[in-house]
Amino acid sequence: AIGLTFVAVQELGLFDSYWQTVAIQLFMFGVLALSWDLLGGQTGYPSFVLIAFFGVGAYTAAVLLKDYAVGLPVALLAAGVAALIFGAVIGGVVLRLRGGYFAIATLGVTLAGQQVATNLEVTGGSSGRILFDVSQQVTYYYGLLALLLVEVALLYYLSGTRFGYTLNAIRDDEDKAISMGVNTTYYKTAAWMVAALFTGLAGGLWAPYNKFVDPNAAMSAAWNVELIVMAFLGGTGTIAGPVIGAFSLRSITLQ
Repeated sequence: AIGLTFVAVQELGLFDSYWQTVAIQLFMFGVLALSWDLLGGQTGYPSFVLIAFFGVGAYTAAVLLKDYAVGLPVALLAAGVAALIFGAVIGGVVLRLRGGYFAIATLGVTLAGQQVATNLEVTGGSSGRILFDVSQQVTYYYGLLALLLVEVALLYYLSGTRFGYTLNAIRDDEDKAISMGVNTTYYKTAAWMVAALFTGLAGGLWAPYNKFVDPNAAMSAAWNVELIVMAFLGGTGTIAGPVIGAFSLRSITLQ
């Protein structure tokens, strides 16, 4: 049945280069919007740092693929780990803040990340890094689709557990949650790290697919705003909402 479905999809032209490109964009922004909502919608900590995680993952994959000739799976794994480490370091500082102070601090991290990437030799500075085609486009299609499905499944599962309920309690009234003995720092950090991981992995796939990485593309201020709009468009604090919002808004911009 799967084989027949694959043939049917090919006959309909849905694996043509154009439609693959569209689908890759939709899957990637679905991952990013859902990751943003885990912090901004589920936990109530609206953040501008997601695109910095994305940039760390993108640059990590770019450097490993071009300078060290590692395979795509290794570069992708390293991108996720690098984003996790970066998230752990930054999270230890900014997660102490709340409200507008938190949002401003995360925006500062992203802007600082852009400046660092612009001035480092390993990143190619403002000129960026050009990558050779390391895999066929269909690889990124299935890679980002799998990443989106895994994130949706994981967050759907977590939403029905103590973890998900605690994130919502933090969003509704963090002080009350603390007074009830909840270690909110632990749960905020866990959500932060999950978002960093998936965003870093998305960046790791985007870099070789795009074949070019520079500070403005890898840490795009415009994308930062788009992620927030996507989440609100589909409905924050849900699993399907950010994905629907990402698909809807990105479909319009790709026309």
